[in-house]
Amino acid sequence: MEHKRNLILRLQFGDRIITIGGASSPYRLLSSGFSGAEGAETVVETMEQVLSDGDLVLSRRLGGRDLILQFEIADYDNRDRYRRELLSFFDPHADGTLTVMRRDGDGNTVTRSCACMLSGRMTMTQEHLGAYIRVRVPLYCPDPYFHADVCRVGAAQDVTPLLTFPMTVTETCGAVGGLARNDDELTVINDGDAPTGFVLSLRAVDHGGTAGIANPIITRVEDGAYIRILTTLADGDTLTVSTVPGAKYILKNGENEFRFDRGSTFFPLLRGTNTLRISSDAMLEPPDAVIAYRCRYFGA
Repeated sequence: MEHKRNLILRLQFGDRIITIGGASSPYRLLSSGFSGAEGAETVVETMEQVLSDGDLVLSRRLGGRDLILQFEIADYDNRDRYRRELLSFFDPHADGTLTVMRRDGDGNTVTRSCACMLSGRMTMTQEHLGAYIRVRVPLYCPDPYFHADVCRVGAAQDVTPLLTFPMTVTETCGAVGGLARNDDELTVINDGDAPTGFVLSLRAVDHGGTAGIANPIITRVEDGAYIRILTTLADGDTLTVSTVPGAKYILKNGENEFRFDRGSTFFPLLRGTNTLRISSDAMLEPPDAVIAYRCRYFGA
């Protein structure tokens, strides 16, 4: 992992936040005090071959991630107060978010986060009365990916940023961002390590009462995967589609509208360039489209 001076960790449980590292923090990260963020563990399911050597691989996936944090309370005079605060902060029943901020080779700050929870006992040790209190915290991340800390938006020509909106990928990991354009295609670049879900909002353009869009279709041009929603959008209606794993939904004006044809798939954004085409059975004009997503990475 990066040298401890290049790292700042921010932990949030509920509405409480602590920062480990940095000049203003009372908590100082130890050398080699952050492990488990270097890469994801692959879980392989196999079945033994009966008539030939070797195994048959049935599936491969990324398992949850175990992280270990080790730091010390660097404020010696107030160590007892910070000790009490840490005992209260690490609620074993609460879900949290770990944010990792580090400097890359060009001196830029890279920020990535993951949902986490306490997975064992937090321990505090002190070698003698004059020593700093050292803290060890075991964390578990059910989602093995680290996510970009800010919401990414599609890159396309003649795009006019019109609004921003909140996007929550998990219950504890949120971001704000947005991009709006009026066209029939969006070009989106996913430069993460894996495919990622997205949230796309469509708003029918107001034509003074004229019927808007019938059965809108969102198609990934590269391979033809599509989502066709069986509904009609009148002037000013908004349709929001999420393909985020564990949080897939279709909302019309904020209400559930989970109706789509059988050939639809809630496809993700593939690695690299994705072109999303917006069409429908009947449409006077392409709707205003807003897309948001967060790249996923194998490590922090």
